[in-house]
Amino acid sequence: MKRLGLIIASCLLLAAPCILRADNEAHEIELTEIENMADFAPIGEEIPRDDPGQFGDDPTGVNSFHAIINGHLLSVGCREPRTVVLQVFTADGTQIIYHTFTRATRVHITDAGYYTLTLNNGWHSFSGSFEIVD
Repeated sequence: MKRLGLIIASCLLLAAPCILRADNEAHEIELTEIENMADFAPIGEEIPRDDPGQFGDDPTGVNSFHAIINGHLLSVGCREPRTVVLQVFTADGTQIIYHTFTRATRVHITDAGYYTLTLNNGWHSFSGSFEIVD
């Protein structure tokens, strides 16, 4: 009986790295405010600007946006409908996504790796980093 317990414990210890590596759980990406996102717009494209008074007295803040990574699926949303530009960059700075949405969006990222996302609603910009593992 003692031997069976050792075998089960050994199997669990060997399986633990595989279980931890296969990350198919949703993780919220921590967003931080950045200074001026307009400097990062692709050449020839303008990032939309919202009217700063458009949404009443509720200022846009980092808690107005949420970004979640679940496997290869990136989901981004905001509390109030507004024009938001989502950009995703690889670790070497290559832009792989430039997408405009008004309430929420989901994008599939094919390759594993480290990524940075930026969100801009005209007057406010936020950034966060995440990793996709296979």
